Amino acid sequence: MEKRILELLGDAILVVDKQGKVTDINNSVTNLFGYSKKELLGQKFDMLMPPRYRKNHGTFFLGYQKNPETRSMGRTHERNFIAVDKKGREFYVGISLTYYQPSKNDTLYIAVIRDISPLVDLKNKLQQTNETLEAKNKELEQLAYILSHDLKAPTSASRQLIEYIEENHKQELSEQVAQYMGMLKDRNMKMADLIDGILSYAMAGKVTQDVEEINVSELVHDVAENLNIPAGFKIHSHADDINFMGQKTQLFQLMSNLIGNAVKYHHKDQGSIEIRALKTVDEVEIKVTDDGPGIPKKYHQTVFEMFGTANLKQRADSTGIGLAIVKKIVEQNGGVIKLNPNVKTGTEFIFTIKTM
Repeated sequence: MEKRILELLGDAILVVDKQGKVTDINNSVTNLFGYSKKELLGQKFDMLMPPRYRKNHGTFFLGYQKNPETRSMGRTHERNFIAVDKKGREFYVGISLTYYQPSKNDTLYIAVIRDISPLVDLKNKLQQTNETLEAKNKELEQLAYILSHDLKAPTSASRQLIEYIEENHKQELSEQVAQYMGMLKDRNMKMADLIDGILSYAMAGKVTQDVEEINVSELVHDVAENLNIPAGFKIHSHADDINFMGQKTQLFQLMSNLIGNAVKYHHKDQGSIEIRALKTVDEVEIKVTDDGPGIPKKYHQTVFEMFGTANLKQRADSTGIGLAIVKKIVEQNGGVIKLNPNVKTGTEFIFTIKTM
């Protein structure tokens, strides 16, 4: 084979005959395996494989000769080939096989070899990391569920005790003590909301259902009815023609949080919420825009964190979990969510959902 062509290619290239003996190599083979050209010429090419694999590979080579074609091996997730160098070091390789006929009665086979050990190592490390993170996430979710579940009972019991005292010993309480009891009741309700929020976050996205067709405007209508939106607020959906396949329960929870927040944290008794959507080949982009007080840009990232709020007085009753749940659901559905920094008044959430 033309030597200059062999050396132009960066990968290691072996040329073998029908008997599997090496007839030519390029310098990359020497660099990769440590053998000189003199040491390899005339030798069976399976000497570059660990002894335990040579017998099976010989059978594979005979099969390839009967049905020769260009093949790429070891670069997919299905199988990795192991090679061995002169010093006995084993490493993963990707191999591409092809052939050519210099004459009518002669066929040569070309193996293009690349060291893919770094890629395999990276893949294994990523897999181990993902498995570790998955295990940790399950542990944290279980812990959150257990703690929240165990806290619900004493919280409920203390609230009932406070209500009992207020109802049955009202006349015995001084004005200041009655005020303190009210404060205790408020704190108790705050704790109950926080516990429910933690449970909701732990379970967000865990409920799976059959994929079904979702119409954005119909979803918004169902959410508004469920939330019992005050009469002073109007919700306008401009997405009647947007349909996509997805898990409705998760999307219902997501939209309930966004629309509910737009009403809950509005600075007036009346307002407007606009819903717009755009569908592409593999995802849907949805915008939820309100005319409320807005969120300062410095809080645009922290509002999506657990217990993160916009640090505004009118959000003092927030548990700081609602938008963390929204972000979790969006990401579990292959999308991203952000706040539009260019909105001058009000707030606009933009999120994407991968269609199924």
